Amino acid sequence: MPESTPEDKKVTHLGGTIFLSAYVFGSIGILLYGFSINSGSRATIIGISILISGGSFLLGVLLGFLFGIPQTLQSSDENKDSTAYKVNTNLEQISDWLTKILVGVGLTQINKLPGLLTRLADALTPVLGNVPNSGLYGVIVFLYFLIAGFLYSYLVTRIYIGKIFRIADQSALEAVVEKLARQPTLDAQALDIVNQLLTGTETPKTTDEEFNKIIDRASSSARFTIFSQAQNLRHDNWQGNKKIMDRVIPVFRALAITDKSPFNHQYPGQLAFALKDKEPPDWKNALVNFNKAIEIRGIKNPGFKYYELNRAICKIAISDSTGLDENIKKEIVSDLREAAKAMDLPYIIENEEILKAWIEKYKIEF
Repeated sequence: MPESTPEDKKVTHLGGTIFLSAYVFGSIGILLYGFSINSGSRATIIGISILISGGSFLLGVLLGFLFGIPQTLQSSDENKDSTAYKVNTNLEQISDWLTKILVGVGLTQINKLPGLLTRLADALTPVLGNVPNSGLYGVIVFLYFLIAGFLYSYLVTRIYIGKIFRIADQSALEAVVEKLARQPTLDAQALDIVNQLLTGTETPKTTDEEFNKIIDRASSSARFTIFSQAQNLRHDNWQGNKKIMDRVIPVFRALAITDKSPFNHQYPGQLAFALKDKEPPDWKNALVNFNKAIEIRGIKNPGFKYYELNRAICKIAISDSTGLDENIKKEIVSDLREAAKAMDLPYIIENEEILKAWIEKYKIEF
């Protein structure tokens, strides 16, 4: 419960005293009525009376809460050149709608209220002793605790709910501000450690888990910069300087592991290229990541068909050491035919020894 002013405490204490007195007074009335019934069902009548009082009290608490929710004031003279964040007022709007509906329906149906109370009395009479005053007693218990619950809930809501909302909004805003204030530092840390790794100036003294956390905390713009640096380095060196692949692999792996988007296929795709082109090649893990990149990209996507081409090369390399299965052969041919839709496959075959040798060995035609 948020801190209260002395005035709030006085009002709350007074409200609590009134509520406790009213509840005790009502409970005494229930007991007196129950013991006034000359039958063996006194316990049943008292129990049902307690249930009626409790149900009507909770209904009153709900109504008091709806009517007591304060409205949030939004400033109308905010600086238009600055970014402003407004609190979510859905609960206030719902409260406003419901209270207006209840008041409107109540006013239009107020002439039916005596009839409704009469029907309530008739319904309660059999379960409250079935004596001449049973129905009146039931209605009194219902209205008494309904009003008590409404007044108490309204009082507590008016005093505390606004403060609770204000504290919650302030805490959320402070968390956002703190995150925004820390983000440049986190981005600088990620960019610095990646730069050390990619340039080879210094080997980062972090475990794989720590490195992944650093990349994960970086903003989307910083992650894009990191990806672009690693991608350009891989592209410029995959043929002439394969040792560079050992530098970019941790970066692509961290980006893929910490990626929160289910649609970015380039992280596992670039990781697969680097694993395939490293010295010695890691064919199996490259194949795993090519499969993942193709799955994310989509089978029917017309772009990035180098995935299929290089997946076929990975399968060829793996099958050379484990033996070629007929189903694997069909998959390789299917990947090559898919790649041929987007590139000059005969030219690539002439310049890719492992692919050229396999096609000549099995006399595959395109």
